[in-house]
Amino acid sequence: PYIAKLIIPIFIILLLVYFVFFLPAEKIDIAAGLTVTSLLSAIAFQLSVSSDMPDIGYIIYIDKVFYTCYALIALSMAQSLWTFYLDKTEEPRKVKLAIKIDIVSRFLFPLIFFASLIFFAS
Repeated sequence: PYIAKLIIPIFIILLLVYFVFFLPAEKIDIAAGLTVTSLLSAIAFQLSVSSDMPDIGYIIYIDKVFYTCYALIALSMAQSLWTFYLDKTEEPRKVKLAIKIDIVSRFLFPLIFFASLIFFAS
């Protein structure tokens, strides 16, 4: 039940953010919309989950997962802005760098998320 009620919804929220890495750099409006919407969804979901938990004075596993989620969303937005800036210069070297950053981000994003799930569980 823990995975079904908590991890899967977070995974779906982050899946929306993950699509940012497949958008062309000039679609910054769509990327910003996806990341901001995902951030608001994650915050609303955390508030919903927190209201069902007892008030304790320390950070629990799910809090760490949400903080990782927030960090990944923020990094995704920063990456989108950076690749947009690089692509906008229209210098071939910077455009190639923007493409490489997108490709690397496609692998790092899920790796960081799943590694954090495992790390925080131990």
